[in-house]
Amino acid sequence: MPETIDRVPLAPKTVGSSVNPNLGLLRAAEFELLLKRLEPGSSVLELGGGSGFQARLLSDAGFHVRSIDVDNPRARIGDYFPVEIYDGVTLPAANESFDYIVSSNVLEHIPTLDKTLSEIKRALRPDGRAIHILPSAVWRWSTTIARYPFMLKIALGLRKPGGESTLASGQRRSLKRVAKRVLFEPPHGEYPGAISELYYFSGRRWAKVFDRSGFELLEQTGNGLFYTGYSTFPSVGLRFRRNLAHVLGSSCHIFVMKVKA
Repeated sequence: MPETIDRVPLAPKTVGSSVNPNLGLLRAAEFELLLKRLEPGSSVLELGGGSGFQARLLSDAGFHVRSIDVDNPRARIGDYFPVEIYDGVTLPAANESFDYIVSSNVLEHIPTLDKTLSEIKRALRPDGRAIHILPSAVWRWSTTIARYPFMLKIALGLRKPGGESTLASGQRRSLKRVAKRVLFEPPHGEYPGAISELYYFSGRRWAKVFDRSGFELLEQTGNGLFYTGYSTFPSVGLRFRRNLAHVLGSSCHIFVMKVKA
């Protein structure tokens, strides 16, 4: 499969982080998968817009876009596209406003997920679609394993810790808390722990959540990419990550759904 990411009209590496410097490249690749599932010229509401990177790509592709996110002082809100701040519960939109409501690696961070899914149903047009990219159990176990070589690289001075790294903030923590954060992978989303997320991030569990919330699942597939949350091998290209996904599984799910009749 050709690497078409070079067509993206922004510099995706600028959306990365010190923990995962190629995150922007991966998100841009996932954007292409999203783009294939949208009808040209449609109205799109993006949840968890962050810097506005993907909203800008959607806008440049001719979609009518609104992007929203909760207020987060550590996020670069609106670097690429205007991102509206909302309360994280009630979507700032009238009933049946959008052809599509989309998100990328967002729903796992929402503590009031049932309410958000109800709001998505309210704001979708009768023939609208909700499309969500979500982390998989593959991402969860591989990221847990990748934590330890990442921490070793930090200890050896080969990598810089991210903004939320235990080692970066160690002076402000007790030795016991630092040791716990170094040795044990914290949860990624709104769940009890990293181990429990092996279940919470499974495709079967996500599908049950959507079904229970009143959505009919139209498509469930993987993103066809393998990566971890710590960018263990940052120089590995997309083609190799796609080959790895054939063997190890995809790091994200893609769900396409509509509101049940």
